[in-house]
Amino acid sequence: MSNPDWQITACTIICDMVADDVTLLVRNDGTYNCTGHQRYGGDTAQSLQNIHDHHRETGRTVSCAGESCKIMIDYVNHIFTGENIS
Repeated sequence: MSNPDWQITACTIICDMVADDVTLLVRNDGTYNCTGHQRYGGDTAQSLQNIHDHHRETGRTVSCAGESCKIMIDYVNHIFTGENIS
């Protein structure tokens, strides 16, 4: 899956799952991550505090899907295959 012409690509979007802007990062080896998952997706004390603070500020529930996020998976597929994002 590696593409030697580039190393990393990123796209910033508003994610409805976390009600915040997130950056989707894809590396040429096929690995990927999302800043929303880093901020709101873990079981760490900091992630839980971020979720609590965000809910208090926005009134919206955070429901990050983590590794199985359809938005992230669709973006990765788009990068490597050119398929349209649904």
